[in-house]
Amino acid sequence: MPRGPERALVLLVALAGLAFGLAPPALAQSSGASSGPGGDFATTNAQWNGLSGVLDVAREEDADLVVVSHLDLGTLTPSDGLLVVYPDEPLPTDDLSNFMRAGGRVAVADDFGAAETFFRAFRIGRGEPHPDAPSILRLRGNRELLVARPITDHPLTEGVGAVVTNHPRVLFHAELQPILAVGERDAVVLAGAVGEGRLVAIGDPSVLINNMLELEGNRRFASNLLLYLRGDAHGRIYLLEPGGELAGRYGEPGADRPLHDLRALLERISSFELPPLALRILAFSVVVILLILVAGVLPRTSPYRADSMFREEPVAGGLSGRVEWYRARATDLLEPTLVYKLELEAALTSQLGLKLERRSPDRANPQEMLAAMQSRGLPAQAREDARRLLDELAGLASGATNGTAPPVTEARFRNLVARGEAILEALGGKR
Repeated sequence: MPRGPERALVLLVALAGLAFGLAPPALAQSSGASSGPGGDFATTNAQWNGLSGVLDVAREEDADLVVVSHLDLGTLTPSDGLLVVYPDEPLPTDDLSNFMRAGGRVAVADDFGAAETFFRAFRIGRGEPHPDAPSILRLRGNRELLVARPITDHPLTEGVGAVVTNHPRVLFHAELQPILAVGERDAVVLAGAVGEGRLVAIGDPSVLINNMLELEGNRRFASNLLLYLRGDAHGRIYLLEPGGELAGRYGEPGADRPLHDLRALLERISSFELPPLALRILAFSVVVILLILVAGVLPRTSPYRADSMFREEPVAGGLSGRVEWYRARATDLLEPTLVYKLELEAALTSQLGLKLERRSPDRANPQEMLAAMQSRGLPAQAREDARRLLDELAGLASGATNGTAPPVTEARFRNLVARGEAILEALGGKR
């Protein structure tokens, strides 16, 4: 079992599901928060944060849904649809535009991923919602679980009363009317025509995860989305896996393969009538180009003499990877600190054996925790340390709400985690 801050980061992902008010995954499954198979938005992940439920919806609707990790855009046809959830690389805007103009349908669900450039190309802006606005509904009063409601009649809203979001980004377009919105005009879903095709922009990919699909409105929206991407032609729908790649060029099958352009050039030249000397010059030029390409890909030194020949570079994923990303850039660690606050409170609630009512929040309040610590015989100094830590975390959460929270340095973040782990360790010895 990891210790200290590392153990805390492992627990974060598992207990983050508590914020949804639904069953959290077991600690043994916490590694599922990393990207790739079994991680966030993975179709192979049947836990709360996966997309396996989308496959179930596709089967229910008899939709031809194909999950891909590499898609040659040249193989798409105008009757096909494409669903991209939380891309981690910029999307090929020009080729997707050509695909839609020919009749294809594309849906991109993204809040903090790499779809910014793609959205901007279609004049779609992204911003933060105003969770305290009087017109905004919140699930059980949670400021992050905002309820989006249909604004206009559309195939995507058929039979949908409401869709619950989780910390969404709101979308803006000068001409498009919101399809689903939190409040009166803050769109979470926009849809519009691009040539003969359609584009759907979704400001919160988590509306499609398994936990959210347990809600009737979210599941019906997912069903409508697949039917909309399938279109009247009942085309195939491609779902790009996390970390997947869109390659090649629309209308040119095989453009993602090496030497495609050179091969196409040679095919065009083959139709020309050239004198023998010109053909010899051209052949010599092609040989020179190939030699340059080969020289460029060959290693400068033999890898068999390298000390690190079989060394595998570590790749941090999930929440721990995000913290490492913050740490490497010497920036503010407030966001992971606030997530750790939720994790610590939930862990204390569980370790203290506090019994919560069925419809109560998934963690006790600090006063209940401190009272339970006293009844468990925790020393006064340890209880005082716990009180100070909980107050400090509450102060940071309050400051984050009103914009007055100071930056959290790496040293402070590690100090907070170490203090929290010390409390959990102390409680572990009190039975």
